[in-house]
Amino acid sequence: FSLIKIILQWNDDERLCKDSLYALAGQDIGSHFLEAVIWLTPPEFSNEIGKKMELQCTEKLREYCLHSLSNFVVQNLLLRITDRELMKKVAKHCSGFSREIIEKKFTGVLHRCAQSCVRLDIKKGQKQIFESILESKGEGGDGAFLRARTVVPALLKIQIEENGRLNFD
Repeated sequence: FSLIKIILQWNDDERLCKDSLYALAGQDIGSHFLEAVIWLTPPEFSNEIGKKMELQCTEKLREYCLHSLSNFVVQNLLLRITDRELMKKVAKHCSGFSREIIEKKFTGVLHRCAQSCVRLDIKKGQKQIFESILESKGEGGDGAFLRARTVVPALLKIQIEENGRLNFD
């Protein structure tokens, strides 16, 4: 575990660590390395990686989610994050640019975001992701939009009440 921290420059200057994570996430081998780190370390470390990657910041998260390699790092982080506050921010931000995610055909990010909201019992996040997909008007090519509209909501714990309102319990 200490070797991983040395490679990531974890205990060095904060900016060096963030730059190191950013560089690794955008590289073919580096992104695979980060995915392995995420799965081989305790979930609490994934929370810290997510914070150092600044997933709570809309623009950073957007950049990672819309990149052909780093979106997979984000997906793996979403499966391991246990910090509810961080996940609430991620869900809110992802729902704000879900159309871009769908158009780039990176709907796995929305899938993992929805799964994490259910796992961590974040009903508002579930609702935000669901509604953002429904409001998206893009086609995403090759049926990506249709897949997002049919698959992601199925992951959420949605109940239709008698009055027709959606309940995320």
